[in-house]
Amino acid sequence: MNFKDPNFVIRACKCSMQEDVVMHLYKGTDKIVRIPDGVTMIMDNAFGDESAPNTIVQKIIMPDTIESLEPNALSYCQALTDITFSKGLKTLDISLEGCISLTELSIPKNIETIKSIKRERSLVTINVNDNLTEVEETAFNFTTSCTHDYRGYKLTYGKWYQQETIRVLQENPAYKIIGGFMVNTKKKATLFRTDFSNSSDVHIPEDIECIGTGTFDESRLRYAKNKGLRVKKLTIPASVKSIEFFAFKGCTLLNEVIYKGTHTDVEIDEMAFFDCKFMKDNGSNIIFSDEPTLLIDDSKLSNMKLERLVFIHHCFQQGRYMNKNQLQDEMMRHFGLAKLGISTITRDIEFLRDRFNAPIEYDFFHKGYYYTEEFELTL
Repeated sequence: MNFKDPNFVIRACKCSMQEDVVMHLYKGTDKIVRIPDGVTMIMDNAFGDESAPNTIVQKIIMPDTIESLEPNALSYCQALTDITFSKGLKTLDISLEGCISLTELSIPKNIETIKSIKRERSLVTINVNDNLTEVEETAFNFTTSCTHDYRGYKLTYGKWYQQETIRVLQENPAYKIIGGFMVNTKKKATLFRTDFSNSSDVHIPEDIECIGTGTFDESRLRYAKNKGLRVKKLTIPASVKSIEFFAFKGCTLLNEVIYKGTHTDVEIDEMAFFDCKFMKDNGSNIIFSDEPTLLIDDSKLSNMKLERLVFIHHCFQQGRYMNKNQLQDEMMRHFGLAKLGISTITRDIEFLRDRFNAPIEYDFFHKGYYYTEEFELTL
């Protein structure tokens, strides 16, 4: 494919198994720029950058062949007032930094995911479509306030961080906050949590059919001081028919998920529970209504098991680092046992961690398990 327009620097590039036609630079002086048909990607700073902003281009029209934009592809177009997006785009993750003349932006229906639209404060109106199934909670923040500095999360986390995204979405009647979640009511899909006041027992609202990508993404919360923000137990109604990719990414304290329907009622992505300490990536250890309950039944806990749990708890409560062999030796002496299997110790540690939410981790330097924070065992 030949591109002979001298105003554009366009090259073919084979990335992975796909051949892209990449626009690297616009060199022209037209106010209205029509990007040539056949271009599939626009690179960063194709129009300008901070040191050399574009002061001429007022409108950019993309062909429907464009499938991706690098984050800074449209940055620093100081005179830009209008963007016509490609119908080939499904996701937006762009910065409009330096686009100081852009006051209104319309997101076409083909866009289903918005990672981020960093914007100047001059961009006061964003018209979102009603097809969004994934929106990051800071998607519409301003360039001067949208920060991913994790140190900020140590200070506070909540609606102040989400407020612009909430405001923009609620301009469209399809988006409402329901039961502590931002919901696309047309798609019946959750987008992200808005209420962190109760994380110990969270319930997905009735009538929701899809738990969308990133709804419970807690990877950013690893640096937060307040562990109370993290979800620990979750109940999902039978109305939910799909749990999407990375829906529960990084939910490190989530240890019990109850689904009110059966195995065949819901489709779960293979990576829905990615990076969850106590959950399988594909959610195979969810408690379904058509299987025997896995909840704690105190009547079935033998006195011996209870005594072992208490013994392990006291060891960790004292700040000790202990491996399974050390626990085995000390418990055999303490209880006067001739034999106690390592597999039993393993199950006891997992039981404490998974069913009592004990903050147990393994330290490779000390070569032993320990409590990461103060913990009181309530039996």
